[in-house]
Parts: sequence; C-alpha cells; structure tokens
Amino acid sequence: MIEGNQKSKSPHTIDCSVKNPVELPEKTPVNMPVNTPAFLPNDLDIGEGTILGNSYKVEKFLGQGVFGFVTKCINTQTNKAVAVKVNKNDPKILQQAKLEMFMLEQLQCLDPESCNIVRWNSIFFYFLDRERICLNFELLDQSLFDYTKDRNFQPLPISELSSMGIVHTDLKTDNLMIVDRRQSPIKVKIIDFGLACLVSSLTPDVTVQPIFYRAPEVMLNAPFNEAIDMWSLGLIAAELAIGRPLYPGKMEIDVFRFITLTQGQPPDHVLDHGFSFNATFFLDFISCFLLSANNNKQFYCSVSSSDPKTVHLHCTN
Repeated sequence: MIEGNQKSKSPHTIDCSVKNPVELPEKTPVNMPVNTPAFLPNDLDIGEGTILGNSYKVEKFLGQGVFGFVTKCINTQTNKAVAVKVNKNDPKILQQAKLEMFMLEQLQCLDPESCNIVRWNSIFFYFLDRERICLNFELLDQSLFDYTKDRNFQPLPISELSSMGIVHTDLKTDNLMIVDRRQSPIKVKIIDFGLACLVSSLTPDVTVQPIFYRAPEVMLNAPFNEAIDMWSLGLIAAELAIGRPLYPGKMEIDVFRFITLTQGQPPDHVLDHGFSFNATFFLDFISCFLLSANNNKQFYCSVSSSDPKTVHLHCTN
C-alpha cells in the first residue's frame, strides 16, 4: 500500500505519492512548518507536528541510526500510533532503503506474531530536495538494550524466523524490540532489516555483524550463511542471562580470543577456508595470546613462505 497525494494540503504536509517503490519520481513540492522544533538531530527539518503522507503526524523521536531515524507518528484518520523510519537524504542510503524494502516484501508471507518479526504496515515516499524513503511499522515498546539498561543490566530470565533464504546480519539488543514490557512472559520482535541480504549473495570478504555478536567464520573471512544469525542470538541470550556481553572487545582479536578460550579453536574446515585470507589477524592473535599467558617471555610469529597456512613461532629469550 502506498499512501499520499500529489500536492501539499497544509503547511505541515510533506507529499508522498508514487506508483512504484523501485522507480522514484524526480521531485515533489514541499511546504514545511515555519517553526520546526529541534527535537530531531538530523538534516531533514522534520519536527513535532509535521505530517508525513496524508495522515501521519510526527509526535516523538524514538531513535537514530546510520541510515536514518525513527519517529512515533499518529495516524490522524485512525488515531493509531505507528513507528515511521525515515531514511537520510543520501544516494547510497536510498539504495540501501530499496534493498530493505525488497527484504520486507519477501517476509510479507510470514506471520509477524508467530515468527517474531516487526509488522510492516506500508510504504510511502516523501521529498525535500531529494528522495527520502519512509517505512511504516507497528509501534513496539522498547529495545532489549534499553530494557536491560533500565534494569541496571541485571540478568534476565530467558523464555523463529522461518527459513526464507535471508540473513539479518545485524542482530543485537538494539534490534530486538519488546512488544510490551508490562506483559509476562516478555515477547520480543526482530526489527531493522536495513542490512539484511540473501544467503545466495553472501561473500567471505564482507564484514557483517556487530563485533560483540560476530561469528568466527565472519572474522576469519571464511564462507558463512544464515547460521551467523543464530550465533548472534545465542550471544544475546547469554547476555540477558548474565547481564553483560559474553565476548566483549574493541577489536576482532579480543573477541576471537574470548571465543577460543571458552570454546576452543574453530573447526578445521573453517580455518582451511578462512586462514589464508587473513594471516595477519592470526599472527596478531597468537602474539597477544602468548604475551598474556607468558609475561616473562617474548614471542614473535612469521608465516611460512612455502605454505601461507603454516605459522612459525619464535621465542627471543
């Protein structure tokens, strides 16, 4: 469903009418409010009271990310509150928004309740000086991150997305929303498919996932698939159980070291496919590991010139 008219009807209306979600029109006239509150930290000049489309009145700013921000809007025709994701004015972000819409269309055959994914209500476009895409979702309560933050990160008691050939790649506590924090048991839904992609399009040389929730095969530049989402969900569950990230670290080396200390090294088939892509990563990892385990000794590593998968370990004293 695409909502909007061709012409502005009030000083608070941004017009948003298109027939095709892929082919975008050139421009649409815009009339903005005279006094725009500065409650939205963005470059779109949208404030409280701005109306998007025919009937979506901006009421509150909910959050901001790399690709845009999310507002709480009231549908003035139904008086129902919804969440509207507004993408930033940038050609690359516009293309990413189109990809997100493609992924959301693939998920339309799934039941949002049984599959625990956010309900996508409709699409509508609006324009200032260039194209921007707005996505209309059901309004949820708060993210798991905010919920645990409100509880001072105290541990939580813990209670599926059908296979569609899609990988989310960005699962984290910010992208799992609580439907209603007052309900028991707590129900969560997956949001933000902006970085989702088809399994068939994945390549080992692409870095995905937040670092706390990144799978070993991604770090090693080895082939990966939808299983990396399950890895992230497992780490999120552990975080809820203990009240802190299971594998914290500012760099991949730190996270990888935590993983190997608790679970051992990755399987040989993962190392065989990934090691040659990132020998420097392993050299740094081994050096850091040995230095922390042997404070009185100094080590350095080198890669075999005849076999890049062979590492020579040297002790200087």
